[in-house]
Amino acid sequence: MPQQSTLNGSDLSDQLTENIKQQESTLENTLNQIQQKDSDLRNKIQRSIMQQREIDYKQKLIETRNRMLQLSQEKNMYKSKVIYTLLAVVMLLTIIILAIYIYFNK
Repeated sequence: MPQQSTLNGSDLSDQLTENIKQQESTLENTLNQIQQKDSDLRNKIQRSIMQQREIDYKQKLIETRNRMLQLSQEKNMYKSKVIYTLLAVVMLLTIIILAIYIYFNK
């Protein structure tokens, strides 16, 4: 009878050992999954940071280009004002010359 209790005790200890090994294996798998997810998250964070930097750079670039465009438009407006003013002066001089010519030829 003592042998049966030893066998039962030995079977019980084998089962406990097997359960412990299974739990260790499960814990290792879970740890590996957690580490993989952590690595994936770190990569995504890095990618997100890089994308944000690119977005910031492109926003600054767009602001610079908008300012350059605005300056160019202002410069063109100034040039067109100068051209129209010169055209008005030429037309005024032409009218004055015609008036003087008509006045003295009568």
